[in-house]
Amino acid sequence: MNVRHEDYRLRRDPENGWVLGVCAGLAEYFGLPVALVRILTMAGLVFFSVPTLVLYFALALFVPRRQSSLSADPDTRRFHQRLNRGTHEALDDIEADMTTIGTRLEQVERYLTSRRYRLNEEFRDLATGNKRGPSA
Repeated sequence: MNVRHEDYRLRRDPENGWVLGVCAGLAEYFGLPVALVRILTMAGLVFFSVPTLVLYFALALFVPRRQSSLSADPDTRRFHQRLNRGTHEALDDIEADMTTIGTRLEQVERYLTSRRYRLNEEFRDLATGNKRGPSA
């Protein structure tokens, strides 16, 4: 199966960037905070001015711009950041999410099988005039 991984390629993110979106795009691609990438860029400008400027503008010129639809959805952005961080980190995040979902599902199941739910449902039926018969 040939799958194109176009969504998590390196792309500039001008919507979340300060100048041309290079730092924001690098941060998203590597799953790093944007502030850290900007600090590293500023340090590069202080200590290696010419190479840093050449690299920055080369990336701005040759790295394609991110489509606004991908950067607008925070869940999509988080998903791609997980993929770019590595398999183990992504699996740890997914395991944590599944644990949270499982806990929430247990809470919902407890409520739906409780006497309180049945009583609320009977009051709702009385208020709306529906008669369903006794709950099991």
